[in-house]
Parts: sequence; C-alpha cells; structure tokens
Amino acid sequence: MSLRVRILILNYNGKELLEKYLPSFQEAIRHSSFSCRLGVVDNCSEDGSVEFLKDHFPEVDIYPAKENKVLCSYNGVAAQVDEDILLLMNNDIRVDSNFVDPLIR
Repeated sequence: MSLRVRILILNYNGKELLEKYLPSFQEAIRHSSFSCRLGVVDNCSEDGSVEFLKDHFPEVDIYPAKENKVLCSYNGVAAQVDEDILLLMNNDIRVDSNFVDPLIR
C-alpha cells in the first residue's frame, strides 16, 4: 500500500503569497512518488484569497475556517481528511520540487 499525503497550507490574507509560492507545491506533488493532494486552510482572509484560488488553482482543495484560530485552524481540517500523512506548511515558502519523498521516507 502506498502512503497518501495531504499537504495543507495555512493562509490568511496571503493571495500574493499563494500566487508566488503555490506553484512550487504543485511541482513538488508532480515529482513525488506518493499520492499527494494539496489543500489551503484559509483563516477568514479578506483579500480575495479564496476567490483567487477558485479561479487560478481549481485543483487545490480549499478549507475555509469558520474563525481565525491561527495555527489551531489546522485541527479542524486534520479531522476531515483521510490521508496517511499530513504536511503542515505556511503560505510564505517556496519548496524544492523534490521535498516530499525524502520527508515521507
């Protein structure tokens, strides 16, 4: 059985950061030998982040938080997903295209 991985990116008013860095996560997923999905936990952004994601990254799962609980917003989403491994990330980093597999192994 192959492990399934969910990468969750926390976002709050980070539309510009998502535009800049989300493609690096997509590239990493394409390079991974694991089954990976990408999701964004949105902490009640007011900058159009959710609409931006829907328009430009429709393949990314969006988890809108009911309230901004900062890092604790991951908890509600973690209870919803069924992947074997969760990678919790911030929206302000660019990842290497090969970062997933060594981390999981």
